[in-house]
Amino acid sequence: MSQQAPISLYFERADDTSALSNFICGINAMDKFIQNKKEGLPKYVEMGLTKLWIVKDSKEEAVAFFALSKGSLRINSDDRRHLHQSGIPVYETIIQERDLFPSIEIDYLAVREDKRQQDIGSIILDAIIERTLSDELSATMFICVDALHTSNYSAVGFYKKSGFIESEAGRISNLNQIREGYIVETERMYKPIFTLS
Repeated sequence: MSQQAPISLYFERADDTSALSNFICGINAMDKFIQNKKEGLPKYVEMGLTKLWIVKDSKEEAVAFFALSKGSLRINSDDRRHLHQSGIPVYETIIQERDLFPSIEIDYLAVREDKRQQDIGSIILDAIIERTLSDELSATMFICVDALHTSNYSAVGFYKKSGFIESEAGRISNLNQIREGYIVETERMYKPIFTLS
């Protein structure tokens, strides 16, 4: 079995989506969102609602992108119990007294269609966590994502493989939205990145 050579990736902050003008990830809803200048990714970046990063390979081609924002994770008693059962150090005085915790939100993450299945998504997640942990300006305890989960495509398995946990508080919120007649196409997930000693 031949091993694939490690891929060299470079992360570059972008103030607009021009580098993604020909970007296709192969997920129809995401591709439309990337190109929709009025209501899609270009508008979110322009308004400062998310910070865009372009991921390039050694040929300076955009092979992926991700967008991040600061956020908070709401956890409930089921989430607390799951964290405790997972071996995450849960101190009663910290975790039990709060419902909201500082997080980095992965607003969007997509790998170009012809570059999928090369661990690029995992490399990006590792880089996000590494940079978040080295942030001296603010505290972050969790990385969160609303993972796309439709009948045609689901990112839930990818995030689970990367150590993300399905949020019980998010599941309840989704159920309430479905009861109100909304179509829910995401699954709230989180990954603890804090260490308590």
